Amino acid sequence: AKKIKWCDLCHNDEKSIVGRRMLALIDIRLHQAFPEHQNHPLVVDLHDPLSNDGIASYKQFQDVYQLDVVQYQSGNSDKQHNFRTILLHLRDSESTFDDWRLLTTQFNEAIYILPQKVDVDEINISKLRSLNRPIARIHTVHTSNEVSKTNSDIAKGLEARLL
Repeated sequence: AKKIKWCDLCHNDEKSIVGRRMLALIDIRLHQAFPEHQNHPLVVDLHDPLSNDGIASYKQFQDVYQLDVVQYQSGNSDKQHNFRTILLHLRDSESTFDDWRLLTTQFNEAIYILPQKVDVDEINISKLRSLNRPIARIHTVHTSNEVSKTNSDIAKGLEARLL
């Protein structure tokens, strides 16, 4: 628990490969790591309590984002084949240490889905710096003084300054 005290949010990128039983096991482990949340009532079914606990955890997901385009799973390179193999291992609850080791490596080509603009800016700046090339800063031209002070949210995402 000491290693994950900083964790406020757990993100599951591949919901389709986590079955009810695995989700219940994840939930049990998180309750062990964060004992202050153990007072939540558990769903009990005499036939398969672990599976039903997984259903209860699954129902707590409030937001689900479904991506329409398969990115990393497509293709025939060794890297993509290895990733698909890991997905199958996860689906079948047969993950290995080597699977974990590969998943902890950086996937530089992967698309990032981030919750806040500040996180997006940080990733974008980091990626630009990694190019080791000069970056031109572009200042936008505004039609009035008031427009130049407008928040990018009001301007439908248009920033006053672009990197």
